[in-house]
Amino acid sequence: MNHTLPSLSGRSMIEPLEQRIAPAGLLNESGFTTAVINSTILVTAGHGLSTSNTGGSYLLYVEQGQALVFTTDLNHNNQVDFDEITGIAAGDHLRMISFVDIHGDVVTNLQADGTLSDSDNNANNGRDGKILLNSHIDKFELRSVAATDLTDPTQVSNRLALSSYSIFGNIYAGSGFGATDGGLVIDTTGKALQSAKFSGTSGSIKWVDSSPVIGSIKTGTAGSGELFNFGTTGAPSDVRGQLQNFVPQPNTVGGDITNISSTEKFNLGTLQAGNGGFGARGGSIINVSIPGDTAGGYALIAGDGGAGPVGSSGGSI
Repeated sequence: MNHTLPSLSGRSMIEPLEQRIAPAGLLNESGFTTAVINSTILVTAGHGLSTSNTGGSYLLYVEQGQALVFTTDLNHNNQVDFDEITGIAAGDHLRMISFVDIHGDVVTNLQADGTLSDSDNNANNGRDGKILLNSHIDKFELRSVAATDLTDPTQVSNRLALSSYSIFGNIYAGSGFGATDGGLVIDTTGKALQSAKFSGTSGSIKWVDSSPVIGSIKTGTAGSGELFNFGTTGAPSDVRGQLQNFVPQPNTVGGDITNISSTEKFNLGTLQAGNGGFGARGGSIINVSIPGDTAGGYALIAGDGGAGPVGSSGGSI
């Protein structure tokens, strides 16, 4: 049974970063590198991207797994700014912290070798990312850099980037999203730091208070036929397209969506868990806390049970 609960680019460069395990509670600051415009950058555990190797703002950090990060130089100033991360291809069991907004989609279409999936199995004409892989996103955290992240806490303002703690796109994850110690974490406590740094008294950027925005999170079969986009220029080189149908394996439960939390109201589209494979239950929506929204509503949809001799139960909310 399906449960619905409505509420009232030119990119040819791949830069691999060496795999490393990050120390708990502290960023590996030596693992940050400067983000390159109009590129795809493979970021592995214990590494991150910044606007500059010397005195730059931190953009994002990978705690576990790997991610292919897409950048677009929207204002043509030849550097990656806070609003120019335009897509994330997620590897299996990705755990990521983003210190800036994501202006595109997050999709589990990254293979273990660091390349995109490919619907026609012909890498000679480019990898299109249209196959939603049976991979899991463990955690996606949206927050500002904190003094406790840094070896020198006095540098927190220098490392701070502008953010509304938003994903202006959707998350599509094949085998599920979230974990008991993960999920979607929206932490807006850095607003005070942003207000102080981006006050408008100096520089060209001014912070404006706004509610976080998350498009939708869909797992497994719920991602079938959905459109994704890792670029915003509209050029043929942008990686974008329609995801192929996701077919769960027999006796495999639909992808759950686990743990959604925020320190304040945020605007959300839909949380939709995938259907189960033959003989397996549908995906559930587990431990979701939505303190309210300001955009008029959202939907929570659990997955259908898979077919079988007696049928399987749908997911729960």
